[in-house]
Amino acid sequence: MQSSVLKSGSYAAQLSETSTSGSYAYASRTLATAPTDLDVSGDFDTTVEGASGGNVRFVRLFDPSGTLVVSLYRQNGSGVVGLQYPANGPYLTTSGSVPLSTWAHVELHVVTAGSGASTVQVWLNGSPIYQTTTASLGAAGVATVQIGNNVVAQTFTQVVDNVVVGTG
Repeated sequence: MQSSVLKSGSYAAQLSETSTSGSYAYASRTLATAPTDLDVSGDFDTTVEGASGGNVRFVRLFDPSGTLVVSLYRQNGSGVVGLQYPANGPYLTTSGSVPLSTWAHVELHVVTAGSGASTVQVWLNGSPIYQTTTASLGAAGVATVQIGNNVVAQTFTQVVDNVVVGTG
């Protein structure tokens, strides 16, 4: 927690990771139940990015078995907002972009309704930038919400404020 870079209020989380082996920076919360309709929003200010071709994650969602449901991120170099779903699925781009050292309000809505029937919606600063109702996210719901990066040695610094997790 720090109080020098804020979107609002008195404190915000700062996540910083270096290229040093064993370095990572993330926070996660396991939900009491695994809802199949979930909304996550927050304000993100990426001030340092890593190597070209990498990314700085905004939000990652995992099912009860720990399998990635959706990963929403900012692409290093271009600032394009992208996402990946399901686990080991393709990296997709959206129509949104976020420059370094700029606050972005990101919203993610998912409905895990099975193969070819799930919903993924993304908004950036209140404007829709991605939507599908034919995703294959499984039907187990979302058990864990993560901000930051649990993959070691991927350089970034990101300030995170006003994260809200709710059911749809």
